[in-house]
Amino acid sequence: MAPRMKQFLRDAGLPRIYQLGIVVKSVPESVRFYTDVMGIAPWYRGEVGSQETVYHGQRVEMEADMVFAYSDKLMIELVEPKTQGPDIYNDFLQERGEGLHHLGIEVKDFDRKLKKLTSMGIEVIQSGTVVSKGGAVSKMAYLDTTRQCGYPIELMETRLFGLPVGKGQFMMNVGCLLGDASRVKV
Repeated sequence: MAPRMKQFLRDAGLPRIYQLGIVVKSVPESVRFYTDVMGIAPWYRGEVGSQETVYHGQRVEMEADMVFAYSDKLMIELVEPKTQGPDIYNDFLQERGEGLHHLGIEVKDFDRKLKKLTSMGIEVIQSGTVVSKGGAVSKMAYLDTTRQCGYPIELMETRLFGLPVGKGQFMMNVGCLLGDASRVKV
């Protein structure tokens, strides 16, 4: 799988994978597990002001508890669906249970990259925009790349004051100061 994924990312003009997205039944229990067993900490929660979500072309009301931590430069995202769906997280949880759900890729030119991927015949499963309480705007699209990569890819771009800032640990700490994020207590 790895050589095929590497070639796909190269052909699509995409950077390295920066995130492992894991769907869980309980964020608090999972945070304790990943902290105690794997030593991953600290954890952050994005503070959502508003969001729009489109699933298979239809606008849906979706809420999920999402927390983030880092293992070196790799972001670990835990996602617990809070509404009953339909959405990409609930469908996964019902069909497969907890586990690795997607691979995240952070870009600075979201619209152009998404257009390129869809022109390659890659289907958008779910997309949306999240505006944090502090004003950061994140665009995301989950793409059906299971054939190419083994998992869906989440294409994401985050901007603050119009500038692409990403979601590295440094920016999560900045987000805590600006009201975009908060630290999760274990």
